[in-house]
Amino acid sequence: VDFETPHARTALMSAAVAGQTAAIELLIVHKARADLESSSNDTALTLAAEAGIVASVTALVSAGAKIDLETRDSRTALSVAASVGQTAVVTELLTQCAYVDFENKLGQTALMVAITEGQEGTTAALLAHGGKVDYENRAGKTALMIAAAAGNVALVALLLDRGASVDYVSSHGITALVAAARA
Repeated sequence: VDFETPHARTALMSAAVAGQTAAIELLIVHKARADLESSSNDTALTLAAEAGIVASVTALVSAGAKIDLETRDSRTALSVAASVGQTAVVTELLTQCAYVDFENKLGQTALMVAITEGQEGTTAALLAHGGKVDYENRAGKTALMIAAAAGNVALVALLLDRGASVDYVSSHGITALVAAARA
């Protein structure tokens, strides 16, 4: 039941992307592994998150898919949805108890990923669910520093409205102003 096609998809992954919740449930009953990672570093949950299929996300989490599972390439369903602007999926994952400030192996949170990709909607959703604005990643950057360096005025304003500190000095001695100037 977990056979992978030449396109690096299992039946469960295909059902998830197609929004076929009945097929998801049937495959799980027949022992499809909800957290199986394909050769292309995808899981059924990350694929459903990327495609914006809320019903599939809900069905997979209800079937036991690990909501904060990190793939070999350091992605979670939350960071994937945040990066491609799937606000409804981000909200559903957070409602289902995804950890908003989960830091991947690269030191990035979903908030930082959303900001890097310029996603205002998912950034706002992550902040509304308590995403830490002054969290510093392993590279010594905060969300505000990332937005400032990208020159994204809308995201800078959103972060400042949510209490990001313009005076925060990172462990690398950088402020948002310095990050913007270096860009």
